Amino acid sequence: MARVEYSSEFARQQVTQQLQAALSEVGIAYREISLTSQQSADRVVADLLDRLMQSPTGVVSIVGFGAAFANQSTLADDLRVLNFNRERFLAFPGRQIWWVTPVFLQRVIHAIPDLNSYFSPRLCLSEVTFSDSARDSTLLTTGSTVNIEDARQRSQQLIRQFEAARRGGAKDDTLLTTYLLPALEALSEVGAQQELRDLTQQFEGLLGSLKRTDSPDMATSLGRLASLYHDQGRYLEAEPLYLQALALRRSLLGEQHPSVATSLNNLAELYRAQGRYEEGEPLSLQALALRRSLLGEQHPDVATSLNNLA
Repeated sequence: MARVEYSSEFARQQVTQQLQAALSEVGIAYREISLTSQQSADRVVADLLDRLMQSPTGVVSIVGFGAAFANQSTLADDLRVLNFNRERFLAFPGRQIWWVTPVFLQRVIHAIPDLNSYFSPRLCLSEVTFSDSARDSTLLTTGSTVNIEDARQRSQQLIRQFEAARRGGAKDDTLLTTYLLPALEALSEVGAQQELRDLTQQFEGLLGSLKRTDSPDMATSLGRLASLYHDQGRYLEAEPLYLQALALRRSLLGEQHPSVATSLNNLAELYRAQGRYEEGEPLSLQALALRRSLLGEQHPDVATSLNNLA
């Protein structure tokens, strides 16, 4: 099972077309599976296993993991279900290529590092510009370059979908989590800071007037929005959102929850970026204590907390 990280759908299609042609020349079958979006984890697993059974040999290319799971707030739990079934995926004799975006890969590494280590090889698809005539040349490397133009296009498409959903009367939390935040994050991912600032300012009124529901999903959305402000150096706007996310998680999930530790850590990092060390240190210590208690000493999040304190 190979895992390939990619940022450009255009580049991915170019590579798969070349791969399919090369395999065809030597008589090896090639098939692409596009996962159905917005499903439960059990349904994702069952669907993928069923479709793998239809292609027992050759090479199978699998896409759509980022949108496959219905509830992004429980993605870590969904990934555990995927990880639990990995031996069933490996049982198929055909070669599998799992295509994942940088955002999804980071969530995998954060939630289930063991799952990522199971893939071999682990590659990154990079788009390299050699000249005007070879503008869209692509290659596989272990590096990490990204396609800014592709991110811009993804962001613009999401904004068009956002506007259509808004006209159709979609709820504020749906507009935020399904369209606006992913559009902003697509730009943040590739470091397109000017476009990110422009888009954030364009929707500043909406972001400030969103109806806040008391739900774990809203806490996650507030944290994501705060992180975007944080990355732009807009600390005064990030702080109240981090505080709201922390308060919501404490209220809904209780003090002893990994998400509370995440909120504490995020707030501590914000204070550290501002030089407010006396305020940040106790929050980092609380996050570390929680993670040690809930996740165990060997968990990557514990290492992250220790590194932040250092």
